[in-house]
Amino acid sequence: MNISYLDKIKNTFDDNLVKIDQVVNVGTEIGDIAVSFLKDLEDKYSNTMGFLEYKGKLIRAIKMIKEIKDNPDIKKKYEIIYNQAVVLVVSSFETFMDDVFREIINNQPYLLHWSDEKVRIDLSTFKYSFPTIGDLISNAFDDRFNFQDLQSTARFLEQMLGIKDILEEKEKDLIIFYQAIRHVIIHNSAKIDTAFINQVKNTEYRDKYNESDEVKLLESQYKQVKKVFSHFTGEIILKIKKKYEDSLTELAKS
Repeated sequence: MNISYLDKIKNTFDDNLVKIDQVVNVGTEIGDIAVSFLKDLEDKYSNTMGFLEYKGKLIRAIKMIKEIKDNPDIKKKYEIIYNQAVVLVVSSFETFMDDVFREIINNQPYLLHWSDEKVRIDLSTFKYSFPTIGDLISNAFDDRFNFQDLQSTARFLEQMLGIKDILEEKEKDLIIFYQAIRHVIIHNSAKIDTAFINQVKNTEYRDKYNESDEVKLLESQYKQVKKVFSHFTGEIILKIKKKYEDSLTELAKS
């Protein structure tokens, strides 16, 4: 049995990032189309005598569209867009981890370290769907592993897969920060709360915000969150593949 399902999970995560990008950049793309149209008009009339007022308006319109992100009213809207985009990226990571757990159970459950502890499986699920064994077991672990925070994710990777030390300290801080940001955007109207302060207290971001501060993310932060989670998911997949290869080596020896 191969592990191509891991690549599929990673590709789904990457595809989600592309779709989020498309939403974030739709305004820029529309602006680029408008600039291209106006530039065509500018070039068409550049060698025509007169029309100075008309030409001036064209030039000003092109400049205004190119700098539209700096307009105070538009800037506020982009802050909302970047906030929501970060929520989507972090949520996509949670889905990625759920998929990894479920599909390992469905395909190579021997890669997981199972304890002797019993879990309760809710069979009422069969009333509404046809869950796989991976669905049933991973759902039974919902109260143990919450992929919305790094501590729980790291505990899952170490306890269930024997994987640790994937991230540098700076990357850990970033992931903790953006997962905490996601929480306050969704649950506290983008206002910093006590839970956020506690979550980031051991990171470099502990002094960056005070309670009741409003979260206003920038384009650079949106790009940053994509980069760090893309790297993290890639490293998780590589580590699991290595574990699978090691299991084949051990099997060959026995």
